[in-house]
Amino acid sequence: MTAEKRQITGSVAGPYAEHLINTAIRLGVSKACLQAATELQLSQLPAAISATDYLQLLNAADSAHPGIGVAVGNAVSPGAYPTLGLTLLSCETLAQTLEQVILFESLVHDLGTTRLETEGEQIALIWQPNPAYFPELHRDACRPVVESVLAGIKTSWIQS
Repeated sequence: MTAEKRQITGSVAGPYAEHLINTAIRLGVSKACLQAATELQLSQLPAAISATDYLQLLNAADSAHPGIGVAVGNAVSPGAYPTLGLTLLSCETLAQTLEQVILFESLVHDLGTTRLETEGEQIALIWQPNPAYFPELHRDACRPVVESVLAGIKTSWIQS
């Protein structure tokens, strides 16, 4: 995200944002650092927050603890994914998990989309950042989000 503040109208589920906050604090990011990134009351998040607020929290956490995205994804639990989390617990295979992520990812956030591409016997998992939030698709702007999403998919599959 650029230094200027852009208002993004998309949303991120409150429990998903709460998971980010709790993971960041557990890893030593101060609550004051996170609070400075948003006007939200971090102790009482609504059911959904704006994508702008989520990205500001994530970027603040990543500045204080580089690589926070991987840590957030590795520590994810079904409760961080409203509705999708319970669905993932019932999956028996990686294919089922990925199908559910693709179908219900938008219930958690609309920061990007997951898709599978098949070529012969090879399957590629692709997460595409939403260009509305990342118009330049700069690697550094997208990195913490991509890391958290892909690590979260891996963790969700292992837990199911």
